[in-house]
Amino acid sequence: LGQHENTLVWFNSDNGAAGGTAGGLRGGKGTLLDGGIRVPGLIEWPARVRASLRTSVPAGTVDIFPTVCAVIGVKPANPDRLDGINLLPLLDGAMPERPRPLGFQASDTRTAKPIDAAWIDGKWKLLLQVDTRPEPRPVSLWWEHNPAGFNSQHRLLAAPELYDLEADIGETKNLAASHPDIVARLTARARDFDAALQRDKRPMQFEPGPPRPAPGTVRTEETDLSRFRPP
Repeated sequence: LGQHENTLVWFNSDNGAAGGTAGGLRGGKGTLLDGGIRVPGLIEWPARVRASLRTSVPAGTVDIFPTVCAVIGVKPANPDRLDGINLLPLLDGAMPERPRPLGFQASDTRTAKPIDAAWIDGKWKLLLQVDTRPEPRPVSLWWEHNPAGFNSQHRLLAAPELYDLEADIGETKNLAASHPDIVARLTARARDFDAALQRDKRPMQFEPGPPRPAPGTVRTEETDLSRFRPP
């Protein structure tokens, strides 16, 4: 169609290894350790990115929305409430470091209580304290088919954990006790973000669909989601 030159193509994996190894990274899919969240990301846009560029500035899928808004010239009504940032300066080689922390958080959609959370600010990564797991367990086909995985992926932390990702990519040395100021700063940032998120939340909308297949079975014609069309 002759659109390749000015088409932005963005590709990344959705999570870390579900099995096997994540190299020198700790953890895997479903965890907030770097083995679960550090994945390859590739952007191609010949009209804007003329030369190849490799960066260690952390980014995430939360940055797609504000970046696309900037590309098409749309200004979000409340940009400070977005959990992502505009990455156009990064593509231009003008973002040596991320201007604000990159947050990851999973919450129980019914109680809005955080299940686990991590914040990355420069070289520092904080895993927040998690006292309890949500009860009852959040509704998910993933957990119905993999019930033992819930506890391993949502591990309890008696206290926050802090890692220096530049010196310790495998997250083996918890430095929280020696840097209480960093722990306090990133914890406050996470709590403020969560409070704003709860203020802006909207009720989930549910539509009727086909019956769920029994755990451990494949979908049949009667349970095929592709045949379902909401009224």
